[in-house]
Amino acid sequence: MISKDESVYRPQALSTTARQRRARFGRLFMACATGAAALFTTLSSNANDLRSRLEGVWKVTRHGVDCQTGEQRSTFMAITTFARGETLTGFGVPPGSTPAQTSPEHGVWRHLGGPDYQFSFLSYGYDASGALSGSADVAGQLELDHDADRFTYTSKITFLDAVGNRLFTACGVGTGERYGQK
Repeated sequence: MISKDESVYRPQALSTTARQRRARFGRLFMACATGAAALFTTLSSNANDLRSRLEGVWKVTRHGVDCQTGEQRSTFMAITTFARGETLTGFGVPPGSTPAQTSPEHGVWRHLGGPDYQFSFLSYGYDASGALSGSADVAGQLELDHDADRFTYTSKITFLDAVGNRLFTACGVGTGERYGQK
């Protein structure tokens, strides 16, 4: 308990000039903090907008190409869905195959910044009896157009046998057109 005789620390009253400086600093600090928060929110929102621009269902035209010359070897259609959470699913039946001989494609994608994205997916192949014959591991770079209605990509495809031994590598290019509404 404090007696009447003990002195208690009391801060000295600020002068009018010091109070004005302190108030000015407080307003400046609040303005900077508010501006930084708004900028962060805008940048974060823009990054999410750019990332989500790829999300959706795409009609894809794929071309197998010679990795050395770029000469086109084969063309076929596929469907790819880039989903929220940076996963993808797709389906395509390469020339010389049937729908019964290939699995759906499952993979991941990520936004690299601006119009650039990266993706990879895996699909399995089966022989005529339904036994697993191998897999295709595809890794690619994709560029989305300004309107987010079309993309182009390049890819490298690694073909593996049923136990995972590398058979050969091929290259591919493709174009995509958004399906349905944006």
